[in-house]
Amino acid sequence: MSEPEDSRRQLLLKMYESLRREIDDFLKEIGVLVTSTILASATVWSWILVNRDKVGCGLLFVPAVLAFLTGMRAHALRQGTVRAADHLARLEQAFGVDEWLGWHIRWQTELPVSRLLSWSSLKPSLHANPLAPWLYVFWFSIVLLNLVPAVLLCVF
Repeated sequence: MSEPEDSRRQLLLKMYESLRREIDDFLKEIGVLVTSTILASATVWSWILVNRDKVGCGLLFVPAVLAFLTGMRAHALRQGTVRAADHLARLEQAFGVDEWLGWHIRWQTELPVSRLLSWSSLKPSLHANPLAPWLYVFWFSIVLLNLVPAVLLCVF
């Protein structure tokens, strides 16, 4: 192998390793957000229920707002993961990795937000990977579970 070719290969390998670490970091942070959101919501609701007579209606929506904001962060991290995975797939092509072994196989069935809006494109994705929309289902549920009690306590 010539020196420029070897340098190029080393650079691509470093980029590949960096992207793998980046994906790992994104996924770890999503996991931390899930745990943190549940704990933060439970803590705020515990405090609200103990101090119900001192709490104004606006404060009841804090857990839902926190859940929404952390859900937006999780979405951004997921999009970053998909972008990094796409880049990894291109690097694998540059290395000559068999097309059935690379990251593009893993991510081609992942669920982009646009597919959530169309059942005809959602159904094949769910068949290939039933857990693909878990992130969106989880955050929607956690926001809803924080919003419903807030509305009920404000109304009644």
